[in-house]
Amino acid sequence: MKKIAIINRGVPGSGKSTFIKALRKVAEAEGLTISVHSTDDKFMVDGEYKWDMYLTRQYHRENLNDFTDSLESDINIVVCDNTNIRQRDYDRYLMSGKALGYHVAAVCFYPDTVEKHIERNTHNVPEDTIISMRTRLLANTVTDRFDHEVVIYPEKYSEQKLLNVAEAIIRRG
Repeated sequence: MKKIAIINRGVPGSGKSTFIKALRKVAEAEGLTISVHSTDDKFMVDGEYKWDMYLTRQYHRENLNDFTDSLESDINIVVCDNTNIRQRDYDRYLMSGKALGYHVAAVCFYPDTVEKHIERNTHNVPEDTIISMRTRLLANTVTDRFDHEVVIYPEKYSEQKLLNVAEAIIRRG
């Protein structure tokens, strides 16, 4: 049975959600089950994103628990769709995937210009936050202990590229 855990890494507006759509398409075509876990989803209230700094830690814990529950349920592809800027942000997801026998892949979206991220982000993340996240990601581009990593550069970004990446991860996993 295919068991693949994917951890997305990228600044808001980098293409993580678009990649998830491509991954779902490929997974469904292959007859594989998929479960996507995003802490941002926990901030959705009546279809509107309402971030609350006081709930952030709780929602991250809940998201990790949900991710781990999916791994334990033997879902073929389990995705952590957070920004995962630093190793400490994704490390528990990585360790859970490995502990439960999953092939763990990182998909890192190399940052684009600040203006492009501001234009594309769907949660209205403030410019200063995007700048800070972009700076931290650029300082933390190396991932550690993954079975493999794919880096998607902005100039190579396209729907076909994302479909190709999804297919390659599934083949390799």
